Amino acid sequence: MHIVFLHGFLGSVNEYLKVASFLPYQTELLSLPNHGCSDANVDFSNVNSWLEEQLITLKVKECVLYGYSLGGRIALNYALNQERPKIKIRGLIIESANIGLVDKEQKNLRLKNDKEWAQKFSSQDMQATLQEWYEQPLFANLSQEDKEFLVRSKKSLSGKKMAECLVNLSLAKMPFMGEKLKQSNLPIKYLYGEKDEKFSLVASKIKNYNNEKIVIKQIPNAGHNCHFSNSAAVISEITDFMEKLNQ
Repeated sequence: MHIVFLHGFLGSVNEYLKVASFLPYQTELLSLPNHGCSDANVDFSNVNSWLEEQLITLKVKECVLYGYSLGGRIALNYALNQERPKIKIRGLIIESANIGLVDKEQKNLRLKNDKEWAQKFSSQDMQATLQEWYEQPLFANLSQEDKEFLVRSKKSLSGKKMAECLVNLSLAKMPFMGEKLKQSNLPIKYLYGEKDEKFSLVASKIKNYNNEKIVIKQIPNAGHNCHFSNSAAVISEITDFMEKLNQ
């Protein structure tokens, strides 16, 4: 059985090379639309078809999906939003990902914010925009050294492609997954960082659904990007999930 990793916005498959190297399972690392080789025009109306095509191309017949942030939202949408007749999803591991918005005003504000950032990505110097991006409160736990590393590792990305991805796959356009999570019979593990106040609230919301199939785990000494700050803990949680799934 495969574990398929989906990185987040501004990410790359390289982020999970270390994690994958410690796992005794067959792993696949997928680039999100506009981030790697794929320039596909993907939004939440066709992202499930896009992901299924990637999995079929990789000859994946059954798998656990691991998604971080935007990758987590895509994984949730794929696994829970409709039946998947071609790929058997055995479980989900979601890292620091939102589950969608219900309130129309919140959606409008999020889309406005994403469009403002998209304008910056498409019109400004990429390095300057990345430096501004990592000054957001969500990344407050990162050291200056960490931020500089992330900027250096991502500055070759196309600002115009990032802008397109940010708007097309905006949280404002994602279907709300709350009701699906309440009813899901799929084994799910939700990971969030100890220092990530925003996603600790998301984790609390999911916990309140009282679905025994969903396990919530806090990653110590980590903020939004758990696999970057504490890869050992993330590897341990993946290993635990897989062992229980295979019992």
